Amino acid sequence: MEEVPTDAAVISILTNGQPRSIARGSSVEELLQLCNVKAVYVVVQLDGEIIARSAFAHTVLEEGNKVEIITLAGGG
Repeated sequence: MEEVPTDAAVISILTNGQPRSIARGSSVEELLQLCNVKAVYVVVQLDGEIIARSAFAHTVLEEGNKVEIITLAGGG
């Protein structure tokens, strides 16, 4: 079960189509940490726009955001 912040200041977002509650002011980087996902192996779309990896730490999530975390897979 997903851990919901105990802080009263929480927001609701969709992550890969699933509702999630996170602390207000959380960044994309913090969301990835909560999901146990390493930033080097993913592409993140925020409301349909790809976020540069260098912007993960300072891109703050807002109420109602739709986040898609796409895991990169190698092969050959």
